[in-house]
Amino acid sequence: MPRHFCSLSTLFFMIAVHLGMLSPLLADTLPETGAAATGQAGTSRLSRPTPPERPVRHFSEQHIEIVRNHFSSAYPENRPCPRGLHKQHHGCRPPGEAKKWSKGYPLPVDLPQEPLPADLLQQLGGVGNGYRVVRVGADIVKIVSGTRVVVDAIPDLGLR
Repeated sequence: MPRHFCSLSTLFFMIAVHLGMLSPLLADTLPETGAAATGQAGTSRLSRPTPPERPVRHFSEQHIEIVRNHFSSAYPENRPCPRGLHKQHHGCRPPGEAKKWSKGYPLPVDLPQEPLPADLLQQLGGVGNGYRVVRVGADIVKIVSGTRVVVDAIPDLGLR
């Protein structure tokens, strides 16, 4: 019976090919070390997708309570809506005039906004450098001063 021997270089080549095929599988199961674990970009051959960022809340529950208390005393709740409008989840606004802003996007230039009363701003504390807090319809929004991008909001104060 003849014996088949392969050369040593062929054996090393076959081992290298098999290890090369297994390395992506091992990379997913082994704990991260080195540059990939420390967050240094460009040093790892395989990169994992970054998880979506969690939304940042600028208004705490305490801020929301302060704003709601202020406007509930200034504008009593459960007052009737004007004729032809029904109080729904978006207040007394007509259906086409529902919220016209979104977090992460600039406020439309033609959207009317009012500054908050000075005593309310004082109760809220500092709004932060580069930010403004304004009332847009029945909503309180915090925007970036230069770009008018909405970063947080207290929606639907029930005002008309």
